[in-house]
Formats: sequence, structure tokens, C-alpha cells
Amino acid sequence: MLDRAVACFRDLEMHKTKLNNGVLIYVATDDKKFAIIGDRGINALVSDDFWDSTKNLMTTHFKNNHLAEGISVGIIEAGKQLKKYFPYHSGDGNELPDDIVFLP
Repeated sequence: MLDRAVACFRDLEMHKTKLNNGVLIYVATDDKKFAIIGDRGINALVSDDFWDSTKNLMTTHFKNNHLAEGISVGIIEAGKQLKKYFPYHSGDGNELPDDIVFLP
């Protein structure tokens, strides 16, 4: 499953941002598994336990059958770090779409 998440990260070209700060939250609903993939730019700046603590917060919601809330928590936590380390500057453009992508 992790291999599939990494492949999706690459296929969606999330590794091609100027600051290498792409983040993918991959949820395999049928398998009841998920992964959070951060590019090297953000991984170099967040604390060593950041992704694990985010995963744990999400897992708590998932175990209570609150899938949407769990995903939202992950997005919010990642967003806080992106805002902290990669703040918006005038003229910045969104390099990646914010769309939810459903894959077969």
C-alpha cells in the first residue's frame, strides 16, 4: 500500500513543486489503510515525529468510523506546517491542485 501511495505521489507530480513541499494523504478505503507522503522540503523542516503524530490523530477518528473528520484533521495539521514553513507571499501561485483524486 505504501508503494501505491508513493507511486501516486509521483504520478500526480507532487515532487515537482519549487520548494519540494507537496503533501499527499492517501486513503485506501477498501483496505482500511492510509499513508501520508511529504516531499523532501517539508520533511526536512517538520519535527521527526510530526507525520507519526498526525497519523495517530487521524487513526483515532478512523477507528471511530469518522473517515471525513480523520482526513480533515490530517489536512489541517499538514496545512499548519505548510503555513509555518512555507508562508504565502504576494504573487505565489498554487503549483498543485487541491482536488480530491479518486483512483481505481
